[in-house]
Amino acid sequence: MNNIIHFTGHIETVQPYASATPSLASSVRSGQPTPVTRIFSHGEQFLSINSATIKGTLRRSAADIAFLYEQEKTKSDKPLSLKAHKLNRTGGSKGKGESDRLSPADYDTINNEHLIVGLFGAGDPFVAGRLSVNHAIAKHNSPIVIDGVRSDDFLRDPNMLAILDEANITEFLENTADVSEASKLKKQRKSVLSSMLNASTPLEKDQQKKLLDALDKKLEKFKSVSTQMPLPGFEAIPGGDILDHSMRLEVTDGNLIQLGFLLEAMEYFAFNPVIGGKKANGCGEIKMSYTVSSSGYKLPLSEIGKVTLIPYVGLEVSGELLQAALEQYRSAKANKVFNFAEII
Repeated sequence: MNNIIHFTGHIETVQPYASATPSLASSVRSGQPTPVTRIFSHGEQFLSINSATIKGTLRRSAADIAFLYEQEKTKSDKPLSLKAHKLNRTGGSKGKGESDRLSPADYDTINNEHLIVGLFGAGDPFVAGRLSVNHAIAKHNSPIVIDGVRSDDFLRDPNMLAILDEANITEFLENTADVSEASKLKKQRKSVLSSMLNASTPLEKDQQKKLLDALDKKLEKFKSVSTQMPLPGFEAIPGGDILDHSMRLEVTDGNLIQLGFLLEAMEYFAFNPVIGGKKANGCGEIKMSYTVSSSGYKLPLSEIGKVTLIPYVGLEVSGELLQAALEQYRSAKANKVFNFAEII
């Protein structure tokens, strides 16, 4: 009989969280900040961390653990093929034609030996993973905007010119003059374009079009781009926000190895708990806290423990069943029963 392990809790943004899906990023007009992910829930829109981001992060942590395991088992620095790495990190990629069919024995092998595919699934061969990760959802739709200005130290502090020789000072002054002239031409072009669009006669429109073409030819000569300009910035979920989050794991009664492996992946992630984008700008650090429960057919939902991911400290785990899961996983690891290479 299979039971369900429920992780119910929240993700806390220790730092602001910034990330945009490709469709969100492509929808932004020039000069506008890049949006952060959102989701509709109960008829309203809320800031969110998408499930794919969370699940992908946990999967990559699991793949790192698997790689270290295979290095130790094989005594090789490079124990896995490219196909195996892709299988572990992304689930592989489905090619043309039908996937190879797996037998019940294959699934048993996967769930007991290739824990990454058992947990997170694969595309080729297709395997539905046993772990379900939900979106993390904030209680509001009010992001912060982090922007700035790209500045030129040589313009802000003329004394900087003292570190340049005469030839470089000349180049700097020429570039500055080019940028200034190009800026004037762009303003003029904008005015001419507006006049052309609002022209009342074909003759007037043709005249403005000729002026526009002439300005474009002049602008082609200027290759320098201003280094002192405002940056559009990006939206972010504020630091210190609490986002509701949950995960579910299907386990076979008595077999807790996959649960132990998931906890081990979370432990690994705790030592670099950063997700999303703009990491170099101080974004993405998170903390995770869950109450863990178990349920099954004709079995009530009952709490079995708690899990807290503390950044750069580790994973705090309480509860006899959760501790037993970690012991099962670590015992199997010590006996080298896992195989994180290619499935077929």
